[in-house]
This record gives sequence, structure tokens and C-alpha cells, in this order.
Amino acid sequence: MSTPVPGSRRPGAVRLGTTRDGPRCALRDCLRDLHWMAATRFLVVIDDAVAVLSEAPDEREILLRALDDAVTFWAGRPGLPGQERSSFEVVLPGPPAAGSHH
Repeated sequence: MSTPVPGSRRPGAVRLGTTRDGPRCALRDCLRDLHWMAATRFLVVIDDAVAVLSEAPDEREILLRALDDAVTFWAGRPGLPGQERSSFEVVLPGPPAAGSHH
């Protein structure tokens, strides 16, 4: 379960709850439990995805699977009559290619 973080400087920041089933389930549940947010579009951007948890491949796999689970969940969720259907997207940009001028 996720809950808003009171006083956070980051809009939409959430605190992960705990679960008996481990960190993947806690993150997956958090990414599915967004009904309390007044939004229909969710975007997760992870800068320099190549470096994220590069020192912890097992935790990186947990993160990527939980994000994939969330995308699948939101894509399969039917919209309610008269309401815009929610979307959930994840962007994992890597570092600029060698020689690029970004």
C-alpha cells in the first residue's frame, strides 16, 4: 500500500508500505494503488537507467519487473463510464550515445 508523504517537496511523492511478500510486491502494490491521486496519467522517468541499481542486479530485476507489472496492470484496467481511462508509462533513458551533442 502507498500513502502520500506529508510535507514532501516532491509532488506526488509516495512512501512504500511493507508486505510479507517482499520488496517487489510492495513496489508493485504501490504502483497499482494510485486511486487517491487526482490524476489519470502517470509517468515514471528513471534518468540514466543503465546506472540504476547497477551494483545490485537482483534489486534492479525487482524494480524492472515491478514497473512492467504496473504498466501491464494499468493497460488492462477498464475505464469507467464518463471518465478518462488512466495510463501508466515508464521511460528509461540511458546515457547519451558517444559522439552525440545532447
